[in-house]
Amino acid sequence: MIGHCNLHGALIPKFRDHLMQFAYYPVIRHGLSDLNVGLKTFTLEEAEAMVNDFTKWRFPIVCLAGSKSSIPFFDYHIALGFGENEREVTISELLVREPVHENAVKGILLAYYTLVNDKTGIERMRVPFVLPGLRGEGLKIEIDPPKM
Repeated sequence: MIGHCNLHGALIPKFRDHLMQFAYYPVIRHGLSDLNVGLKTFTLEEAEAMVNDFTKWRFPIVCLAGSKSSIPFFDYHIALGFGENEREVTISELLVREPVHENAVKGILLAYYTLVNDKTGIERMRVPFVLPGLRGEGLKIEIDPPKM
């Protein structure tokens, strides 16, 4: 069964090692999006930097594959921080595997349904690009493309 959790503790070295073994598309890096970025298997230094970048954000969400899976982590991982205030979050990092657009939407929706609710007090999410599947009724997602 697939689940998600915050990246911390014993998961950190496992996630770092995973990034060196399996390729991902870093479609959002340091808050900047590139949906045409190439597939990347990270070196040790790059994996360490990615893990450090993930863990510095308030919500470093990684998806775990089931205990019976030979691969410990799943197809999308996302890190978010607070936006202008604690009622909004922005995406800082997003790693996905193929299919890129589908998994980007899944990762964003996972974070949305985990974070945007009465319990957390978060009211909306800002996303730096438009993807089909992100425009649903009732979703409080604000498309915020980078300014050039």
